[in-house]
Amino acid sequence: MILAVAGVLILVWVAGGTATPLAKIGDIGATMNYAYVRLNGTVTRGPIYDPDAQSIRFYVADDTGEIQAGAFRDVTQELLAAGKIPTVGDKITMEGTLRVRDDFTSFNLASADKAQIIPPAATEIEIA
Repeated sequence: MILAVAGVLILVWVAGGTATPLAKIGDIGATMNYAYVRLNGTVTRGPIYDPDAQSIRFYVADDTGEIQAGAFRDVTQELLAAGKIPTVGDKITMEGTLRVRDDFTSFNLASADKAQIIPPAATEIEIA
């Protein structure tokens, strides 16, 4: 019994130190349905907020493709409360679950804590 408990504790400790795998959007395939992954990219469209569905949707692209990302219910409320709404041009690193269907692939954000958003640097422009 002691050996079994020790084994479980070791497994929990080892699994806790494992980093979430980084996925490239263009490499996502049918075998990755419901996979928990990390994505890095740039927000290209959105955000679209639906207060009735309590959802936020936006698109993220990396050098291999583009994917629709979304947050729902509690995660949407966390994002709103934290002021972490991704907008076009933001660099984003996020963790969540892939949903792969025959004709469409999407990403569901796990929590507001799993989204790191870096807005683009401001550039000076000259107005004539």
